Amino acid sequence: MMKKGTVDRIEDGEHAVIVLSSTDEQTVCAVEELPHEARHSGAVIELETADEDVSKINYLPDEEETNRERISRKRDEATDE
Repeated sequence: MMKKGTVDRIEDGEHAVIVLSSTDEQTVCAVEELPHEARHSGAVIELETADEDVSKINYLPDEEETNRERISRKRDEATDE
């Protein structure tokens, strides 16, 4: 099963807190399980799971950029009001 999420934060330099897009549920994994380029807040990732265990994590840089642009537009709109 594939699940999409965003790295919310890195705690203690060892654990990544991930917010799942479909449910807003949080899950935690070891930072070393993330692709190197996804080891930061805001990274959009796709988790492949089997029997609730994460078997693979893919970094989605294009979706991360889209999210950043959307947030920037919303901030601009809010300051224009």
